[in-house]
Amino acid sequence: MEHIHSGSGKRPELQFPCLVSRLNTITNRKCQWHEYPKVRDYDFEDIRFYQWQKFPAREFATFLQDWLFFGLLRAILPAEIVVRVDDFVRTNDRGERYITTHKLVNDYLKPWEKILSEMPEEEMRKLTKENRRVLEKARNLSYHLSELPRALGPHLFPPLQLECVLPCALLGHALSISNASPITNDALCHAWTTGDLIAEQMELQGWCPFIVCGIKHSHDITTRCYFTTLGRPKTKKYKTPRNHARCTDTLCDQTRIKDAQHTTQHCTCATLLPPVARVAEAIRNASTPVLQYLPPTDSALSSLSFGFSNSSSPYVAISHVWADGLGNPRGNETPDCQAKRLQQAVDRIFHIPKNSKSTGSGGGWWWLDTLCVPADKKKYEKEYEKAIRQMKMIYAQADSVLIIDSGLETCDDDTSTLEVLARLRLSNWIRRLWCYQEGQFAKSIYVLVGSTPRSWDDIADAAIQLPREGYQRRIAEELMNTYSKLFFPRIMNETFVDEPEPLDSGVGAINMEVGEVPGESPFITERVLSEVIEQLSNRVATNIRDEPQCLSLLLNLNTKLVQDAVKEEECEECKVNEPNCAEGDRGDPPGVEQKKSSDSNDHFSIPSEAGMVMLLRLANQAAKLTPDHVRPRGCFPPSMIFPTGRRLRRRGFRWAPQSYLYSGALQSFSSFLPLKVHDARFRITRDRPSGLLCESEHGLRVMYPGLLITDIDSVRPVAEHFIIDSSDEPIEGMPKFWRCTYTKDVQGGGGAWEDIAPRSNSDSCDKMDMRQLAIIVDGFNNLDSSQSFSSILVKVTGECPEGGYTVQRLGRLVGAATPKDDDYEWMRDPWLRVKGSWLPLTQMWCVD
Repeated sequence: MEHIHSGSGKRPELQFPCLVSRLNTITNRKCQWHEYPKVRDYDFEDIRFYQWQKFPAREFATFLQDWLFFGLLRAILPAEIVVRVDDFVRTNDRGERYITTHKLVNDYLKPWEKILSEMPEEEMRKLTKENRRVLEKARNLSYHLSELPRALGPHLFPPLQLECVLPCALLGHALSISNASPITNDALCHAWTTGDLIAEQMELQGWCPFIVCGIKHSHDITTRCYFTTLGRPKTKKYKTPRNHARCTDTLCDQTRIKDAQHTTQHCTCATLLPPVARVAEAIRNASTPVLQYLPPTDSALSSLSFGFSNSSSPYVAISHVWADGLGNPRGNETPDCQAKRLQQAVDRIFHIPKNSKSTGSGGGWWWLDTLCVPADKKKYEKEYEKAIRQMKMIYAQADSVLIIDSGLETCDDDTSTLEVLARLRLSNWIRRLWCYQEGQFAKSIYVLVGSTPRSWDDIADAAIQLPREGYQRRIAEELMNTYSKLFFPRIMNETFVDEPEPLDSGVGAINMEVGEVPGESPFITERVLSEVIEQLSNRVATNIRDEPQCLSLLLNLNTKLVQDAVKEEECEECKVNEPNCAEGDRGDPPGVEQKKSSDSNDHFSIPSEAGMVMLLRLANQAAKLTPDHVRPRGCFPPSMIFPTGRRLRRRGFRWAPQSYLYSGALQSFSSFLPLKVHDARFRITRDRPSGLLCESEHGLRVMYPGLLITDIDSVRPVAEHFIIDSSDEPIEGMPKFWRCTYTKDVQGGGGAWEDIAPRSNSDSCDKMDMRQLAIIVDGFNNLDSSQSFSSILVKVTGECPEGGYTVQRLGRLVGAATPKDDDYEWMRDPWLRVKGSWLPLTQMWCVD
């Protein structure tokens, strides 16, 4: 849409049909917008519940655009601004009419913002509050109209085609931004569209589905529309776009190419090797091996000079995706042209003139994992493992970290700051597991844009100076908010002055080896862990078994214990699945895909359960050392028990996901739980504790309200949709009647609801005591007015010595408060009603 700033590429050839020929009867009065469906003889309740099949498609589509686009304009804008249909319509040579927004900002939004700014504060607050009610209703409708069908049914598509919905969403989003005045400071910028059409357009342009999926739910509609104007990314080597036809939402097929590559297509330069034996020696001595590229002279060929990092020899650590050409699974070697390119970039960071000779003392030093982590793990197994454990120290002690990505390499010196920010967000680099820590621990960051390393500080300063026109500054601010959690995060450096308690041996030895992570605290809080897992939920790793050791580095835990647990598990699997595997390699360096064997039992492609269990135990031990004044002890976000997906199989850890990395399925959980919980029944406000492993090994101890199922009054099977009736023992803020949808867990435990619940009271004595079933609810307050909330169905297995119930998770429930007199027919059926008794808000559960 024309009111949004355009990137350097070609705008997508999207056309938005205009179905409306004249303005409707809506004036600027808000109530008339709410009543307009009734004026047009449409039942709003049918619209509210998306019963599209009840309306004639062609007429209804015109009504929706009339209501959600032009009607919304007239309802929100003051009477002084006259809305003209012709200002938003363009006609092509064939007489076809399409929506345009090229006059929206200058002729409508700017005059409106001026009127708002001149209003008395109280009047402005009242007006913007009324506008929010209209905009929220329009947003809900636009969002559901923009969604592609997820399942087969008699009415696959909504009545308004996606090309007509998108302008409504863009307009509504723009109005929401303008309605958020500086005084109210309330930007109603929730999702106006699912983004299905935008994602489809990006993939048609040639963007990788893996990249598109990564930004689909992470940015608002304005930012995503700007992404579509950047143009299809190319590679510097071939100057042509990559072919992503074989890519999926969970993996970019192009990242499977890992052989070392030259900087240009027809280059045939020689290969350079570092002194691997000296590199290994440096690692054994807890030093950082660094390199310089020495250009050819009259008496010698080009080579790599070796050195050790110390206070007098600063170095640059290179952060990259192996598939972009700097990786090499065959060994510690790289093409001459790549080493030369790195040296030129590093010299520019250190401000070394081009004409100076890069001798042993003249050029800048740099570290690259391809060359500085021994690849021969059969000969240098201990050095390889120790190099991985030193990763955090390497990036933390580097003078700078240089980010290299193939998408940014195709830019040039004239590329705008906004486009650099967007290209980085759409890069493969930002979605890789190992790259996350490399930005976390950096002192300073440079991004290689074309052949020029740009300082991140300079990029951030330039982003602040971007103009407001075309929402450039807003887009930049949203992108910078994403990077603020990635680069220099303060949260990862939380320290406490208290002396830690003495550690037990074995699992309790959470400190890193001496010299590996100096001067950092081992304490872990829920806030830290939430931030880390949130970032990982959008990342992938080719070798998923790297995840536990990478997390241990991020959380400053004992990576060696995690490595040993993973290795021991691999050896056990090798004995069962591949007897000869123990004599070969146990895995490629970080970021390198494991080659699948002909046997289907590829143990490198599944998460390491032993590694994750060890990681969780170490994190729990660190959380127990957290000083009491910081938070109630514990570090696990309690909401980790709610998401669906595959979970660990080990007893006491079946509440935990097998992996926190992106898998295409929804794995995220809410980290916005209140720190204080007010119990209205006793008029007491308590600290809400973080999750902590039960010392009796019954699972994760969490505090949540819940409901014990007391009765299923039925002689028929219970359906997957049913009503919870807790009206006999109501509790303030909790729904008396709520509708549930049950989903069994992917693995183990529950089975279908019909298999869990008894069919009648008489059966309950034979199957199980009804008080053995309970529901843990993800929330503490005002659930009776919530649109929906998550919960899980559990089986009560006993009482924990530490207090509360020990339970086993069976499946997930999604609930919504439902009025007793709701006219849904299925709600009246007695066999769909389950009675329950509420437990206190401070109920403790040990969930396995």
